[in-house]
Amino acid sequence: MLKLIPSIVMGLGALSLLHIHPVLALVIGMAALIALPPDHDPAIRLREARRVKPAILKSDVDWINESRCPDCHRADCLLAGPSGGMSQNTACEKCLMEFNVHHSFGGGAFRVDRTGPLSEGRARMFGIPPVEYHLIRTRQSELADSNTGTES
Repeated sequence: MLKLIPSIVMGLGALSLLHIHPVLALVIGMAALIALPPDHDPAIRLREARRVKPAILKSDVDWINESRCPDCHRADCLLAGPSGGMSQNTACEKCLMEFNVHHSFGGGAFRVDRTGPLSEGRARMFGIPPVEYHLIRTRQSELADSNTGTES
């Protein structure tokens, strides 16, 4: 009800300019508010938008909790890296992307941050040898070239 007061006051002010009796202005203002659709309030629209999530889309957290890479979606390719506090650096050995996974007290991830593609030095820290790192990068660049139609 308190949210309606500014709208009622504005309605009264606008209608008083038209020289309408204040009681009639109040009735007209209330009728206009009742006629508004329930989603006219931005807070209601925002709450509804947050509630509706397509069931098809998976978040990065869902992929990590299934032991799959959020980028390439392959299974059993995540490597554990340095950890501290409640977070663990994780990298995919197939697509060479690195993630910072924040764990909850009950186990499982509750937030995943992308830290970017692995550099050669960071790959060594995850146990990926330089030769394998360069083979994966070469394969990725060849795949990217074939998808764009350019040749090296």
